[in-house]
Amino acid sequence: KAGDVASHTVTQALEDIPPSATMPDLIHSTRQALEEANKTLIELAQQFESSRVPGSTVAVLLVKEHEAAILWAGDSRIYRLRSGELAQITRDHSHVQELMDQQLISEEEAESHPMANVITRAVGIDAGVELDILHFDTIPGDRFLLCSDGLSRLLSLQEIENLMHTNDLEESVQSLLHTALVRGAPDNVTIISVSVL
Repeated sequence: KAGDVASHTVTQALEDIPPSATMPDLIHSTRQALEEANKTLIELAQQFESSRVPGSTVAVLLVKEHEAAILWAGDSRIYRLRSGELAQITRDHSHVQELMDQQLISEEEAESHPMANVITRAVGIDAGVELDILHFDTIPGDRFLLCSDGLSRLLSLQEIENLMHTNDLEESVQSLLHTALVRGAPDNVTIISVSVL
């Protein structure tokens, strides 16, 4: 609940990250910003009734020269299109993902599972924010897609890949958004696409 407040707090914290000379410094500054946003949201939660906790998923892509890093918590996703093949490079922090990891349910069962919206990590929920981090090299032509579950729940990996096979980033984002909206989009749909030159 109060996701709008939480996402604004997270976005504001990320906007204030200073330029960094190296990728490790940039990762460190990003972690600090998210920890500060987490602290702000924990304090803000004291102003709400106990059932209304402001929390937000987060998916961050950092690119510097030929390096990239991603940091995330929750079920917002980052995909990478490389050499024509799309791959999900984040792993959902969710109850159904844990059930799939334990091979208790299939991917098809996960889509309609009654706890499909239950995430296990977010900014603003616990005293410390737990982030996963990946650091890797980029190559020219890499394309990244960051999105909320409002998109990833409605389109398959193959459908997203098909709609990203255009050189026009804006066109691909508009096609993804249009498809999600036509399918009813019961949740918000946030999409960002980035191309590495």
